[in-house]
Amino acid sequence: MTKQVKKRLSRQERYDTLIDATFRCVAQNGLDGTTIRDIADLAGVTFGLIRHYFRNKDELIEATYSTVTADMTRHAHVAAEGAGPDAAEKLSAFVYASLSDPFVTPQYLAFWSNFVGKVLFDPRIRMLHEQGFWRYRQVLTDLVTQTLQEAGQTLDDTALGLAVVKVNAVIDGMWIEACLSVDALQGPDLAQAGVETVATVLGVTLPAHQP
Repeated sequence: MTKQVKKRLSRQERYDTLIDATFRCVAQNGLDGTTIRDIADLAGVTFGLIRHYFRNKDELIEATYSTVTADMTRHAHVAAEGAGPDAAEKLSAFVYASLSDPFVTPQYLAFWSNFVGKVLFDPRIRMLHEQGFWRYRQVLTDLVTQTLQEAGQTLDDTALGLAVVKVNAVIDGMWIEACLSVDALQGPDLAQAGVETVATVLGVTLPAHQP
């Protein structure tokens, strides 16, 4: 009988495993209900190994929050960069990706909802949120600006800022709807509805995105 050799995970792979386990624990048990022991058990590692990577539970949770927000932004940004040459095509792809798998699940909503209050009252979490949110909003602002310019619209800074807030509100609201699965409209239909709503808000034509 051939003896199976267990693969030795790299440092990055172990780090990613801990982040994933923390994400799942927080989504299921909440911040207060999540313990280092829970995370270790779910990740299949020892308590001591976690200490090798993170000093405490707070540091691990902060790293997980930063990773999740960065991954969601990267997912939408990559979709936009891979779209057609026109800004309208890129914005359409960005909105569509923001409302599509793999980040539209009840688990992601459960994880995110744990930090809503923390953002308001915890300075450290607020700083992490602002860093992650700034990156997403910056990409969105660039796409909205370029799309409006292509359509022959020129807005001052105040009007442009409000336009971006409106678009972001559409994405956030429809993302929550999709994660909750409260409506019959799901998947590609909901993502496309998001694209159409953003087009209406901006007063432009956005092409239907082809995933």
